[in-house]
Amino acid sequence: MIFLITLLLIAVIAIIVSLQNAEPVTVALLAWEFDGSLALVIVVALLFGFLSCFVVTLPAIIKKNIEISRYKKKVKEAENQSVRSNAENKSA
Repeated sequence: MIFLITLLLIAVIAIIVSLQNAEPVTVALLAWEFDGSLALVIVVALLFGFLSCFVVTLPAIIKKNIEISRYKKKVKEAENQSVRSNAENKSA
């Protein structure tokens, strides 16, 4: 929940800043030049930052999800073994 509130706050601040900075700017990147409003440049930079963070953290997220699935399977197997053991003890 705190993550979503922080993300929303960053988005609101970015929107406010970009709406108040609508002047045209030129962005030079290596051999290319882009002309556009400062608002567009700010929004594109923020989106690129969010996207690159997502791509960088995606392998760790996938690894954790696989690990969680593996642990859930082990817990289920242990529970089944415990039930069988209890049933054997009661019948003996």
